[in-house]
Amino acid sequence: MRVLVVASSASELSGLGVFSDGADFMRRILPCALGEIVGVPVGVGLVQAALGTCSAILSWKPDHVLCFGTAGAVRSDLGIGELVVADEVVQFSLDLRRFGLERGSTFGSDAGVVVGSVRPMLDLPQLPGIVRINGVVGSSDLFVTRRWREENPWLEEELHVAATDMESFAVAEACGRFSIPCCVARVVSDTASGRRPKNYRRFLDEIVADSLVSIIMSVKDRF
Repeated sequence: MRVLVVASSASELSGLGVFSDGADFMRRILPCALGEIVGVPVGVGLVQAALGTCSAILSWKPDHVLCFGTAGAVRSDLGIGELVVADEVVQFSLDLRRFGLERGSTFGSDAGVVVGSVRPMLDLPQLPGIVRINGVVGSSDLFVTRRWREENPWLEEELHVAATDMESFAVAEACGRFSIPCCVARVVSDTASGRRPKNYRRFLDEIVADSLVSIIMSVKDRF
């Protein structure tokens, strides 16, 4: 069994270091000895993430893909360090309303809003010590700020987005083209009110890394 973990940058994959066996950073043996995990930075933004994920899938031929990293909260009840596991991913910047379509939908989309194909990796359980919620993750090439969120309430009111990032929808779409199960798990790095970690590097090395380790450890015995 091989799990591909993709993120926008290597810094979001630092948690994989605890599984190192001295091999290349890009390939880690799972602690269950029944499979392996491969970490690949795919770049920032929808185009880079889609191309990077397709390339990684062709190179590594995974059985599962985990799209991991950070996200900005849209819902006011989400706190820094909480984990959002997507039950849906949408491209919220897709806007063809001029042609009578709703936000997030495109031509040929019979079901309305285009939803990326995601499912929890092996029924990802609740993780000890980590606050986890399920919700909609919205992606675009826009870095969403507090001011932008406040000026665009439709993000939550119409699309029901809980948190935003710049890659998850693209990763899920790429996985869907190859019929590979994709799980999206994102750690909240800034709240809807604009709060963010005082030391972002430490946040990545500790909170984000610990969340990734917890996910891997929670499913390792199911392979």
